[in-house]
Amino acid sequence: AQSCRYKRLQHRHALESEKHLLTQQLEQLQCELTRVLRERDTYKARYEKLLSTNHSASSDTPQPRTSSSPSPLPDYFL
Repeated sequence: AQSCRYKRLQHRHALESEKHLLTQQLEQLQCELTRVLRERDTYKARYEKLLSTNHSASSDTPQPRTSSSPSPLPDYFL
């Protein structure tokens, strides 16, 4: 019976240790996700600013149209 309790206690400690490591990993990944989302938003804002600059510049002086128009943003940029 004591051997069974010892094994159960060992297993419990192993699970608690794994839970602690996973919690730390989750926090780290959440921080990284926040950073990447901010970076994405920054690039999106720069892209939109460039688009508006190009549109205002093209309305001031007519420029020849190119065959490749800018493609719409994929959903993950929105």
